[in-house]
Amino acid sequence: MTRTIEITALLALGLAVACGDDAAATGGVDADGGVLDGGGLDNGVPDAGPDPSCDDGAQNQDETDVDCGGVCGATCVVGESCGDAADCMSDLCEAGVCAPLPTCDDGVQNAAESDVDCGGGVCDACASGLSCGADADCASAFCDAGTCADAVCGNGVAEGDAEACDDGVGGTPAESATCDVDCTDALCGDGLVNATAGEACDGDGAGTGGETADCNADCTPAACGDGVVNAAAGEACDGDGAGGAGSGPGGETETCNSDCTLAVCGDGILNVSAGEECDDGTDLCSATCEFAAPDVRVVADATFDTDTGLLNGVAVGTFDATTSVLSAGEFTVAEGVTLTVVGSQPFQVRAGSFDVAGTVDAAGQDGEESEGCSGAGGAGGLGGPGGGRGGDGASPGVTIDGFPGEGTGFGGAGVGDDAGG
Repeated sequence: MTRTIEITALLALGLAVACGDDAAATGGVDADGGVLDGGGLDNGVPDAGPDPSCDDGAQNQDETDVDCGGVCGATCVVGESCGDAADCMSDLCEAGVCAPLPTCDDGVQNAAESDVDCGGGVCDACASGLSCGADADCASAFCDAGTCADAVCGNGVAEGDAEACDDGVGGTPAESATCDVDCTDALCGDGLVNATAGEACDGDGAGTGGETADCNADCTPAACGDGVVNAAAGEACDGDGAGGAGSGPGGETETCNSDCTLAVCGDGILNVSAGEECDDGTDLCSATCEFAAPDVRVVADATFDTDTGLLNGVAVGTFDATTSVLSAGEFTVAEGVTLTVVGSQPFQVRAGSFDVAGTVDAAGQDGEESEGCSGAGGAGGLGGPGGGRGGDGASPGVTIDGFPGEGTGFGGAGVGDDAGG
């Protein structure tokens, strides 16, 4: 009995081998690359077919929909199933389905919006009364406890991004050295003159200072000589700045004239600091701005008449009668010598150098003597050149001369008082 069964099993096995295909009989390679043995096994395991992929038309692996999501990445389109936003091309998964991208006019509060279709840094800022998460969400730039609100300048509290400062009291705005009346930081050039911050003007209001013809970039009044070059005011330089802010009056240097133009010989502006002796373009001034006039040396007592330009009756060739100016390379009055100046015009000398060791007498003339007890008083003396006051005439009964005029002036000559009578 046992022997018969063994033979039958061997015959059945031989039949299976005889009926199998060549690959099953001899081994081979299946569709997914496995090695088939003689029994139709894939490396000893039944063949499972091709491996799953993201383009096999089936939902497998950890895909959230057919061939999308999961290991296939953000490839699911709107309407397909999703587990989270990372499965969706729209980057938005709602209730397990990929949703379309939100917009700022879809009538729904979505994405990063702080209220419906506003805020969040993408949509327009929200109006006052709407929800917010930050000042930037609000058109008023003030998010107050989650709601957009209008800031109040003058209540003493800097509210949100709407105010940089607030030094007001009880709702009334006020300026300080650091805060403007509109609750912005005090800044020269912001267009608001803040006297408390030391501003006398406020540039062009561009926010960076900015000069104008009337205002310097540091918010001080534009003035030649204030030490601040203001091109808008026509300044090419600014003297020596000795006058201080806003005070002028210029002040020359070797390179800058007193009117804040560049010092150049021949510009018609005398600049002594630049070494110029003259700069009037006349034949008495050389091309290098040095006096070309001859020297005038007074070595003995003499009289000069400002009306005629005569020195001891002799004409001085460098005297200009139209300006009453005596020009000289060097003007000298020797020690112990007196030069008496008469005439009605001021005594003006322009020279490359001065050496006055003697005396220049430009006082007014003495008043006349009195004519006696019953007579009129003496006439007053003529004023000195340039406006020195002439002496008073002597009173009746006094026989001395009137007093001499007082000092040297620079205006027209006056006439002494007649104190007689």
